[in-house]
Formats: sequence, structure tokens, C-alpha cells
Amino acid sequence: MIEIKEINSKKIESHKKKQNKISSKFPFDGNMDKVNWVKIRKVIDRATKILSIPKGFHLKTYKKGKMRFEMITPKKKKNDDIIIYFHGGGFVLGNAMLARNYTTSVADLTGSSVCSIDYPLAPNTKISECYDIIMSIYDLLSIKYPNSRFILSGTSAGGCLALGLAEK
Repeated sequence: MIEIKEINSKKIESHKKKQNKISSKFPFDGNMDKVNWVKIRKVIDRATKILSIPKGFHLKTYKKGKMRFEMITPKKKKNDDIIIYFHGGGFVLGNAMLARNYTTSVADLTGSSVCSIDYPLAPNTKISECYDIIMSIYDLLSIKYPNSRFILSGTSAGGCLALGLAEK
């Protein structure tokens, strides 16, 4: 059972002020243009291509324009639930293949299919465009699997995307 606690607004405002003070000392965006993200991503993509899917799972990859995701389904599927997972990586790194150890573990433990989304990364894509793309993927999944429950999850930056999708 989930317990929901109410937080008073003074505590929230105090937390926001502390967070703004810290983030102003360590600007992340100011350094993004100095990094060769294309080169870093190519190295990660090459490394992840050697990762294979473990026995006992079925993998299906979808690519259409900027929409890319993979569905991992355990052969011993227990339900029609689909866990939509967004990888971490600070919005600048990571992909669905790199998250396969985690997503196959989740699929195995839950008996559910896991849809791991390769969302477009910064600084090449604005966050608003990223949300449009993940919303399109969600719409596609809800049409393709109308009898399924969808569970949103993510790690780090991916958790932020899952929350944003839930709000939309």
C-alpha cells in the first residue's frame, strides 16, 4: 500500500530556493556545446551492439522516424501489463539496448512485457519535442494493446520523462 503524505508549501518553497542556489553554481547547460555527443554516442552504440537478449525472452524492435523502442517479453508471460521504461543518462546519453540487463530483469520478475523507449537526446532535441515523440509512442501502444495496463517507470532522467508522460 502506498502512503501519501501532505507536504506544506513552505517546505516546498524552501527546497526550491536551495535547489536553485545549488544549480546556479554548477551550470550543466553551459558545457553541453563543448562535448562531442555524436562521438560519445557512437562509442556507446557500438558497445551495446554486442549485448544479446538472454534465453527465455522475446525481443521486438520498432523504428519509425524518431520513434524507437523495443519490447521485451518473457516467454513465461504472466499478464498483459506493459511496463514502459525510460533509461537514465542525463537526457544526453543512454539507449534501450544499454538498459537490457535491467529491463529483462524487470520482465522476468513481473512476468510483464517491458517497452524500453529510446527517446531523442539533448542537445539535438528539445524536451518539448521529446515529450511529443514519447506521447506518440504511448498512443501507438495503447492502440496496439488496448487490453493492457500501462505502468510508467524510469531511472534518473528517464524517471522525469515517465512523470511528464503521466502528467500529460
